[in-house]
Amino acid sequence: PFTICGEARAAQTAVCLLHHRPGPSYAWLSLVVARAQTGSDSTGDSDPHAQVIARAIATFQYNNQQRVEKGLQPLESMVVLCIAMDDTRPTFYLVPLHSP
Repeated sequence: PFTICGEARAAQTAVCLLHHRPGPSYAWLSLVVARAQTGSDSTGDSDPHAQVIARAIATFQYNNQQRVEKGLQPLESMVVLCIAMDDTRPTFYLVPLHSP
């Protein structure tokens, strides 16, 4: 779940790819894929473009939560790679996210 306007919302990812490069500097690569699902999204929105942005936010918040649990500093910003599938037409996004 992630927080929007003080409310916890759920977002399910169809695919999530993480790449971790060990060493003094950590590099994370996240890929979120969303497919249009009529009425199945928790917001009731079947627009895959809106869903992929919500899932990118959830990915960012989840990653930071996991970092804190592992004793690492949360990231101030992150770019999430996303693909929204509308039938057979993919739309690719680079979603920049920042902590509030």
